[in-house]
Amino acid sequence: MAIVYHAISTHIVNRAGVSNKQVNTGAVTLIQRFGSALNLNIHFQMLFLEGAINENSWGGTTFTRIKAQSHGDMVELAHTNCPIFRKIWFGAARHGKQLSEPACR
Repeated sequence: MAIVYHAISTHIVNRAGVSNKQVNTGAVTLIQRFGSALNLNIHFQMLFLEGAINENSWGGTTFTRIKAQSHGDMVELAHTNCPIFRKIWFGAARHGKQLSEPACR
């Protein structure tokens, strides 16, 4: 979950065009354990802010809004962002799990 959160947050901050190290995004995550047929289907429901919160030098904050991500944008981010797949792959390998090598575009 942390790998996916970090990748999406970085993407949002980059789209907002803010380069300050005091930038944050916001998200709420629900870990769902079952599918609609009550089968085991562990996955995340993530809701992100549509922008970045930037802390100013005088102690205030500003919110930089970005255009909402479409489903296609998120699919593209997932399939073109090899670091997500590689981090998950190496993390699984560290815990003794074998996954097929990710094929990145």
